[in-house]
Amino acid sequence: MHKKAEFFGAYRYLAVIGVILITCAFAPVRSAAEDNSPGSPETVSMYYYGTYLSMGKDNQPHLIPFYWQGTTKSDLSVPEGTSITYLKGISAYNNTAYTVGYYCTAGLVSRACYWQGTTRIDLPLPEDALVSSANAITIVNGTIYIAGYYVIEGAFIPCYWQGSERIDLSIPDGETSYTPYAICVADGMVYTSGCYQDPKSGKLQEKGGTVRPCYWQGTTRVDLSIPDGIKEIKLSSFKVVEGTAYTTAYYKDMLAEKPCYWEGSTRVDLPIPDITMDKFPNISMQTGCTSSIAVYDGTVYTSGFYSEKSGLFKPCYWQGTERIDLPLPAGAVTNSINSQIAVDGGTVYITGGYRGNKGAMLCYWQGTTRVDLPAPGLPAPGASTNISSISVINGTVYIGSYYGGSGSLTSCYWQGAEIKDLGSISVAGFSNPGITGACMVVK
Repeated sequence: MHKKAEFFGAYRYLAVIGVILITCAFAPVRSAAEDNSPGSPETVSMYYYGTYLSMGKDNQPHLIPFYWQGTTKSDLSVPEGTSITYLKGISAYNNTAYTVGYYCTAGLVSRACYWQGTTRIDLPLPEDALVSSANAITIVNGTIYIAGYYVIEGAFIPCYWQGSERIDLSIPDGETSYTPYAICVADGMVYTSGCYQDPKSGKLQEKGGTVRPCYWQGTTRVDLSIPDGIKEIKLSSFKVVEGTAYTTAYYKDMLAEKPCYWEGSTRVDLPIPDITMDKFPNISMQTGCTSSIAVYDGTVYTSGFYSEKSGLFKPCYWQGTERIDLPLPAGAVTNSINSQIAVDGGTVYITGGYRGNKGAMLCYWQGTTRVDLPAPGLPAPGASTNISSISVINGTVYIGSYYGGSGSLTSCYWQGAEIKDLGSISVAGFSNPGITGACMVVK
């Protein structure tokens, strides 16, 4: 029996080989997984979360949180008087959806929580914590692990919750802003990934402060190396393999945005072409981004993109530090900057999408061979394309997504290039319905 979950939203990972080995969750970014165990999966399930606008009893618009499975859309409970709710991540266990985030009450005070199905569970906090958030979730053998933070007197305190117990994470003296984005459990050890900022600035990635990426192994913080003078960095995925943490990101350095990953705390910069502008031939620029990571047989694989001189993005992946460009049809441009990567038996699989003469199209690459993914209404001008996750089991590709228009949304996945619908929901009458993230379970 296999059980594998992949997630959409900034990064999530679940791999099981016989028993659960590693689980990771990261919001809001994306990742992928590989599974080499024997046998064939029996079912594929998709869980989605999002919000829609509805007029409240006070005649004011309110964002209503919900999750969706198959043909059922279920609103998530919030206290009376809640002004806004933000959802950050989703997981599934025993056919039940678990969603994390926070809600705001009067005075915009935020409260970290999660939902088991539609039932809200507030997470334990100090009495004087007026601001808090739950950012990512993973579930191991029925135990819930959630990464987040709370604020006391302007100080951000990173933490995670194991079941109903809150565990605060170590921080250096004087640091004020922390945001854990991801949580993993490997061989009984909890790993949390995030960023912090020094006291020069009270907000993450505000000009004047230095943002420092890190992860925690248990409660011990491990700082990740960055070049001197870097002010802004964006984390994109996180996973743990055989006790080693792997983190992907890109950082801004003057005119450049440089993709990289860390193996443990050691940074590896990934090569992208220099760009020189015709008007400024003596100025060289670089723009690139990583989105997900996989490790196979000791080799690190990273997916992402870079900018060409035309300003258009080129999809690619890196095997170690060697960049491999991914082909598109003549005249097409990529419209997917959050690609997912998986490696099975040494073969690389990457999700994506592009916009050509006929409109938007979903696809994946097996190595450098592109496979288009058919869906009703695609390709079509103005169509949106969304791929939430990928799993590869014994050479068979499973890709989760959804499609639809103004009247309805349909849950689906592809097995290879064959689309399989899982059920539809009506969104007629909704105001601005939006799917924020998803979780795919293959078992």
